[in-house]
Amino acid sequence: FNAYYAEKPVAAAKAFEEYIKLKGDNEVALRYLARIALSRGDLTSATLYLERAIKADAHGIYSLQLLSEIYLKQNKLDDAARVLGQILKDDPLNERALQVMAYIYQQKNDARQAATYYKRLIIAVQKGTGNPDLLAQALYFLGNYYYQQDNFHKSLQYFRRLHEIDSDNNRYLLIIGELQKITGQFRVSAQTHEKLVERQKDFAPAYESLAETYFVLNDPRALDAIKKFRKLKKNERPEILEGIEQFLTGNDDAALKAFNRILSANQNRLSARIGRYRIFSKRKEDTDA
Repeated sequence: FNAYYAEKPVAAAKAFEEYIKLKGDNEVALRYLARIALSRGDLTSATLYLERAIKADAHGIYSLQLLSEIYLKQNKLDDAARVLGQILKDDPLNERALQVMAYIYQQKNDARQAATYYKRLIIAVQKGTGNPDLLAQALYFLGNYYYQQDNFHKSLQYFRRLHEIDSDNNRYLLIIGELQKITGQFRVSAQTHEKLVERQKDFAPAYESLAETYFVLNDPRALDAIKKFRKLKKNERPEILEGIEQFLTGNDDAALKAFNRILSANQNRLSARIGRYRIFSKRKEDTDA
């Protein structure tokens, strides 16, 4: 140790090797030999030392952590997961191991397993360090995971929790408003996005969402929201806003074409269906309405 901390790696390695000859394989000595090998870029030797260290002490968490990091650098995901699994047997609330396991399953495109580890990570952080960055990472993944599963109510729960720990993040508020709209909470969604544009008057996506929500609610403020969006995004013309604007300005034929184009791509776009209903209803075309 004197040689190691005096930055004399050759002398340190020689002393650790002599110690092992006298006493047999020792987790600490082998781990430091691995560190010395890593300092000169010798991943192969470092791996061999650490594998021996773990055989000497299967509970040597520092050796296990170091070995998992080497395997990750080499993109040996299965080996890294095996080693992290050994850590979690002894320490099921190890935050770093849970975070990396979740990452590994993301890389393996196994979102379900990644979600399992992120849920465990949330519990570990709440019982342990309380690290807000780790908590946010887990909540964001789970919010997106349940969104992809079309479980929008559960997705909304996770994004609400995310907003609680980072209430200044306007993007989370935008997502919450969108999820409220998807789950049919149109008035609440409008209130969320109204709060958002009060905070940030140039947040174009919030005006876009507000225009659609106001239209669903038959609120005349829809047209004003479209105008504000257009002012901020002169080169963007979302199809739904095109249809709503044409309808609100009395150009029903153009509006109907726009709504039909939207529904050919997404049969579940409620605002487009409401737009078609209102046009057919106005024309007394009751069967189509």
